[in-house]
Amino acid sequence: MKSIKPTIDEDKLVPNVKESFLRHLNSMIRKNELFYLTLAQSGYANSPAKMYRRDSTKKLPIESESIDLIITSPPYVTSYEYADLHQLSLLWFGDDPKHFKKWHHFSKEFIDFRRNFIGTSSKQEKSGDFNSKIAEQIVADLAEVERPLAVDVANYFLDMKKVFAEFFITKPNYAAI
Repeated sequence: MKSIKPTIDEDKLVPNVKESFLRHLNSMIRKNELFYLTLAQSGYANSPAKMYRRDSTKKLPIESESIDLIITSPPYVTSYEYADLHQLSLLWFGDDPKHFKKWHHFSKEFIDFRRNFIGTSSKQEKSGDFNSKIAEQIVADLAEVERPLAVDVANYFLDMKKVFAEFFITKPNYAAI
């Protein structure tokens, strides 16, 4: 619209959100495959590449010591509540149990869904060894100032420990970045 004033365009066709999302996702996968094919044909890479969409705190369906490189972007300890940021998408896709079976369940049980995220403040206090003196000191210092924050940070460290444990799928002497 040319006007900056809010208006309703009654002739506008609103696209199907699910179809738009799936079309974009399929395009990304095709372009990724084309990128790696181009690299292989030009001699810059001769390794196959595969995209995975998985929960990194769960056992990955990948054989141990079979991966050369893991590139990841984990949440920061003080990051946003990801479940809250994605709540609108969850509600949109949650109405389609045929194509988004798990989303449908999560949209009905949002609080439980929220508890599955790394670093969320919705988790109950866990216990365990951080395997890090720095993490232990941070949690101890926070506990003296703000107990709920200390619990959240402790849970974050324990969740990230699970993620890092899954990095043992890399070949010996290779790295995860």
